[in-house]
Amino acid sequence: MTLEFPDPRGLLPDPGDPASARRPLAPFGLPFTALLIEGRGRRAGVPGTARPSFDEGRGPAIRAREALFEGAASVLTPNRFPFASPHGILWARDGEPREWPEAFLVEAFRLLDRHGGILLGNTVGASASIPLAHLHWADFEAPLLPRLAELPFAAAAIDDPDAGRRASSARRLLDRRLTAPANLLALPGRAWILPRREEIPSPHFPHALGAMELAGFFVYPDRPSFDAATASSLEAALTAALLPR
Repeated sequence: MTLEFPDPRGLLPDPGDPASARRPLAPFGLPFTALLIEGRGRRAGVPGTARPSFDEGRGPAIRAREALFEGAASVLTPNRFPFASPHGILWARDGEPREWPEAFLVEAFRLLDRHGGILLGNTVGASASIPLAHLHWADFEAPLLPRLAELPFAAAAIDDPDAGRRASSARRLLDRRLTAPANLLALPGRAWILPRREEIPSPHFPHALGAMELAGFFVYPDRPSFDAATASSLEAALTAALLPR
């Protein structure tokens, strides 16, 4: 008999659509969307030139205080400043690893395969605001991802139906990369790793460009930059942030 476990995201609060406005844009002729989510600019530790050199330990405190679900290698908490709904954060359960341990990736990919959605990962230097390994677990349509290979940038795709092998391959690629910052994106059965060279590709995108943007959704925390976004500015931002193939 196979036991079916409920989706842990059912424990997350439902704030509704956090975007107050959205506009379709097509850099490189591909399906992107500009989202206006003004609350995102109020979170602590927003990446920028004024960030401190060290973090005071917000990640472990959030993990301990706000846990809704605990697995063998992961802990799920809500996201106080969501860019999708539902939107939770999966943290590495033990210790304070800066990057995603393989056991954590195995469990995260298994949860994804079982319950669906999308996983988005940022390292420090690639939009992470907290240096404790975590992945954003959300649920929305991302029409860009099946066409990610059409972008003229370096992106390693990992296709494997087995979550354990997929996690092992992802961890090996991450360990062998020559750039410090990188992003991880995953759908059921597939993951991508994108090495990075710029965190804030200003003036084209005057905010940290992370995995949400690489999934096709540029999040703007203020109306002026949202209104100013064009396909050309998104092309320039992606070109500045990523490495060519």
